[in-house]
Amino acid sequence: KVTASFTAGLDLKGNSLENVSKILSANGTWSIDENGKLVVQDLEVKGKAKFGTPENPQGITIYDKITGEPVCVESENKTLILKEGECASP
Repeated sequence: KVTASFTAGLDLKGNSLENVSKILSANGTWSIDENGKLVVQDLEVKGKAKFGTPENPQGITIYDKITGEPVCVESENKTLILKEGECASP
């Protein structure tokens, strides 16, 4: 384990941060792991957000406000389809 303290930001001068297993925020509200799983408290997208690709379309899992049950939202022929449970993993 490496520990370093900085009084100012860390400037990598355009270089990569490599071989990192995970990055955690100081207050625990967000993290990203080595598999690319991003966990955040709030998400604000200032540009486009895409889920899946034409070759590998993906649904979005949301949770019912009354029951708390997961619901998968998918698009089929430009129609949103709701399915019980979480969306399947790719």
